[in-house]
Amino acid sequence: MIPKSSIEPIRSGVISSFPNVKALEDGLSDIITLLPPFSLEEFKQRHGSDAQAPNVVYITLRLFEPEDDQDNDQLRETILRLVQANEKLLQARGVRRATFMLCRREQYPWYYTVRKMETGWAEEESIRNIEPALAYQLELGRLSNYKLTPCFVENRQIHIYHGVARENQFDSRFFVRALVRPGRLRGTMSTAEYLVSETDRLVGAILDALEIVCAQYRNTDCNHIALNFVYNLQVTYEQVLQAVAGFIDRHGKRLWRLHVNGAEIRIVLEDAEGNVTPIRAVIENVSGFIIKFHGYQEITTDTSGPNSSSETHQLLFPGAFLRHGSLFLMRTTNCKRLTGPLVSIRSVWWHGCLPSGLQNIPLDDEL
Repeated sequence: MIPKSSIEPIRSGVISSFPNVKALEDGLSDIITLLPPFSLEEFKQRHGSDAQAPNVVYITLRLFEPEDDQDNDQLRETILRLVQANEKLLQARGVRRATFMLCRREQYPWYYTVRKMETGWAEEESIRNIEPALAYQLELGRLSNYKLTPCFVENRQIHIYHGVARENQFDSRFFVRALVRPGRLRGTMSTAEYLVSETDRLVGAILDALEIVCAQYRNTDCNHIALNFVYNLQVTYEQVLQAVAGFIDRHGKRLWRLHVNGAEIRIVLEDAEGNVTPIRAVIENVSGFIIKFHGYQEITTDTSGPNSSSETHQLLFPGAFLRHGSLFLMRTTNCKRLTGPLVSIRSVWWHGCLPSGLQNIPLDDEL
């Protein structure tokens, strides 16, 4: 993030293509040299002490011939070795990250992204096989507390990751990310009608994909879905609420059966005058009986980034997902037995018996 008082840095990049690994070994240093010289100290004086190197390197490796192809693990080791061998040159040219795209015939490209870590240059595993610009839109940086395994599905619009917490192996769940790119509306369909139909269609496709991948990982719980509408939509906040309530009514039982108890929808609203308002809707249903909905406007500040005015007030978005505690294994066992802990039943009883005006009163632990 760049403070308003600072000048936006200029990012330089270089793109190149090589036919095989031998050509990559011979020409990688020459490609990096094409970037302008860089001074990190001068860059920090101009843009702040927390500023990082801005430049990028994008390399395509064309593995079209059988004799040039290798296993992905071997190629990964080769890429890491070459990058580490050119570490000083990368630092002298202000390279922040280097992305390598492996292209094979009749296959979707495979991506490796390496960047400077605390222990040196290493792969950023959280965005493996994802183009970095796409990973930014998917907010995969929020999954840094989990070891991710991509689960590939036929629908390229849907990205599913199986995550296992780094400090709690029993915390296993799916993170589903989907980008919605609204096309040109035809006929008499309004933007609000498109929002409802597209969200309903996409949620149905996500649940179909979860049905397939859940057969491979049967111990997942607290799965999470996030939808990001890439382009601005000319709808009101009230229309967004109606759309969200509609797909919860239609897919609620199926969401609970697939252990989906959290979802986020990010939409940028645009009014008739062209003013934009980024909105993020957060939906939670931990107990299976009480659905919590929080909608807020994202506000960008110079210090804390986008934040909200609901219970996530002053939390950085995108912020990393928190790991589950020791009670998570008990919750997963209870879900398999179609029951729940006494704490959840007590909470449901408390909120169900209160009048509507007192729903927000917290439950006293001594009761």
